[in-house]
Amino acid sequence: MANKIIIYILVASMIAQPAQGWLLTVGLGALGFVAGPIVAPIALGAAGFGAGGIAAGSAAASMMASYGGSVAAGSALAIAQSAGAAGIGLAGQVAVGAAGAAIGATLEKSNRKEDNCH
Repeated sequence: MANKIIIYILVASMIAQPAQGWLLTVGLGALGFVAGPIVAPIALGAAGFGAGGIAAGSAAASMMASYGGSVAAGSALAIAQSAGAAGIGLAGQVAVGAAGAAIGATLEKSNRKEDNCH
């Protein structure tokens, strides 16, 4: 499944981008696709979402307090808490990878536009 997604990203990048610079866009998109699932668990841990639950005094604890202690199933906090405790499943890794790919490609495209303005 991941192979098909990578192919879709490559094809979409080639279609959406002009010939100039498309390789860098694809490269950064692929890098984001690979790095996203690696960085996401680290970011969740740094925010305070861990295997033992939410760490006291962390950003995650502040978010939990803002919910008033009652967190709705399927909310962003519930998803982050689940991913921090149990890890990110395959579907989540693909989603995070796709988001990373989009961010990488968008960053390159915006850099190219800035370069053309100068």
